[in-house]
Amino acid sequence: MALLGLSSTFLLTGLPRNCCPLAGNHRNIFASEGPVHQCIKTKATTINHDLDAATRRNANYSPSSWDYNFVKTLNSDYTEEKYAREVDELKDYVKRLIHAETDVPLAKLELLDTVQRLGLNYRFQNDVKQAVDVIYHNSTDAWLSDDLYSTALRFRILREHGYTVSQVGGWRLV
Repeated sequence: MALLGLSSTFLLTGLPRNCCPLAGNHRNIFASEGPVHQCIKTKATTINHDLDAATRRNANYSPSSWDYNFVKTLNSDYTEEKYAREVDELKDYVKRLIHAETDVPLAKLELLDTVQRLGLNYRFQNDVKQAVDVIYHNSTDAWLSDDLYSTALRFRILREHGYTVSQVGGWRLV
């Protein structure tokens, strides 16, 4: 790429007196009644794009030591049927936990929060939705507490699932 510096001079004629005040000597220029004659020098820079300079460098990387046939022969110990069975059992266990009745409302909220934070919300989306529906529709005084943590957790989970929850309702903290 090459940078070219260009300069040119413009002659401004016939401008009204209040058009372009210049710093320093504007009183002398505008003292006359007639049109203003002033020269302004400008500079411009253009960029010349050289097409040959845009070629990509060759990094000369050495070939991989991992042959494709070798990669195909790799196996995982966790593809066996016993691990698939264990995964299904754990999924069922989490579903039972989500649908289980609890006397402690905070435990259900923390379970839903943990499932979401572990990134498993997509696997249990319908179950979590049903549990949040139950939490929203069974809002009693048991859900209201003096604890800021449980109130904030309930507020956040209900809002994340699209429920309208009052920002000031249910606060016994004051």
